[in-house]
Amino acid sequence: MDAAIMEIIAITSAIEKGKYISKCLDLILSQYSSNYR
Repeated sequence: MDAAIMEIIAITSAIEKGKYISKCLDLILSQYSSNYR
């Protein structure tokens, strides 16, 4: 039971981290592209 809960928490935190990274990349890319327009 504990292992399953830990796995769900790990997956959830990984998804959240992925969202955060993609948001940061979007921000960097938008700034980069706007600088060269």
